[in-house]
Amino acid sequence: MEGNISLQWEHRFSDVFTVEAGMGVLLTDTILEMPSVMSSKRNPAFVQNNPGFSFSLSPRFYYSNTFPHLYNSLLYSYKNYGHSQLHAISIVTGYVWTVSEKFIIDFASGISFIKQHGKNGYPLLFNKEKNDLLFDIYMSVKLGYII
Repeated sequence: MEGNISLQWEHRFSDVFTVEAGMGVLLTDTILEMPSVMSSKRNPAFVQNNPGFSFSLSPRFYYSNTFPHLYNSLLYSYKNYGHSQLHAISIVTGYVWTVSEKFIIDFASGISFIKQHGKNGYPLLFNKEKNDLLFDIYMSVKLGYII
């Protein structure tokens, strides 16, 4: 899991459509690293990340009356680690669980299409081959406060 500490804001335009946007700070290490294309366990050419920043934007579509807490979204995220940048588009399905009147937990999963490149002009490698587009599994858990 990435060490991405971010603040997200979700604005509801109607009962079925919202937009979530956020910015965050990227830490140097992953937490509880899981085998993925971006991890040191599967990629011998893995480079330790620098601290960086992230940005995300996600329109969400809720299932109105049938399943009011279930949503689908198309998530764009940008991560800048200094030596490399990642652009990802994720197709996500999520569920917002209302814990109390003011607190929620947002569970989401999906598939990500990741475009990565190094700032020095050299392509990033995986298994000794150039990879311009990677696929990964997206999972997130967010804690929220309703204002």
